[in-house]
Amino acid sequence: AWALNGQTFADYGGYYAGCNTDIQLHINKGVIGLRLDNIVDFTVSNTRIENLLNTGGLGVETEMCGAYTQGNAHQDPLITAGYTGTEGYGITVTQSVGGKLHNININNIETHHGAANGIALFKDSSVDFNTIVIDSIVAGSQLDVSQLRPEQNYLPNKVPIACSIFDNNYNTQYTLSADDSNAETTVKGSNINGFLLCAGDALIGDCDDDTCVSQFDRAYLDQLTQDAILEKQSIVHGDAHNHWSLRVVTLYLITIGLLAIVAAALYCYNNNKCSAYQFVHKSVDSAQSETIQVSLDNGTSEQTPLLS
Repeated sequence: AWALNGQTFADYGGYYAGCNTDIQLHINKGVIGLRLDNIVDFTVSNTRIENLLNTGGLGVETEMCGAYTQGNAHQDPLITAGYTGTEGYGITVTQSVGGKLHNININNIETHHGAANGIALFKDSSVDFNTIVIDSIVAGSQLDVSQLRPEQNYLPNKVPIACSIFDNNYNTQYTLSADDSNAETTVKGSNINGFLLCAGDALIGDCDDDTCVSQFDRAYLDQLTQDAILEKQSIVHGDAHNHWSLRVVTLYLITIGLLAIVAAALYCYNNNKCSAYQFVHKSVDSAQSETIQVSLDNGTSEQTPLLS
């Protein structure tokens, strides 16, 4: 109706901006091989997922969203924050319980600018992992560190992190099992590479020490953040200092000018240097008086209708 009638958005209460979303307000999810959402008691077995590539570019900052963690009302930043269109996953599990992943092989997942995961366990999910082999996960293969924004805590575009099996730790639970109770559980990743690697309680299973290698370490990226913040503060303080210095110089020049005028006036007064000015002034006044007198005299002798 508003388009047909030519009415503006303001007539309908204005407009609201959103980022990291499509026309239907779905958040960007990147590339996903198998997505499991809101399922109870599921089993996925004997499955192979390979050769997934996300070539998506970095998300664009806007004046409305800025360095956001939540770009729109439908995005839960505790699941995935910031811009998420650059990410890649073999399998995602979200709000699904009683799941079993058995004999899963995931190979060659690559992203040009975002995070990459073989499997990701997200919010309110529980899964048993049995015989999972994940190889060749590459995050941010085409990204240069200079393209990131450390002064904004790496938002909305995040540091590309690679992970074989990622635990979101958002009310998640998992177990590792084997077909034979006496056998060793096989849940392992190899050739996992990114700007950073998931570690600690974010990593499910093992990752080969020799081939799971990050491009940077967390301390280096944290230092970039600190340096960027200090540089920004230095620029702000420098601008303020320059502004204050300009004001001081201006006031100084004005003061010097006023003192010079006062000194000149005192010198003139004390040394009678103003007599010439007084003589000229008096001469001008006398000349003006004579001129006025002459003009008046001539005016009374004119024979005009207005004066008769």
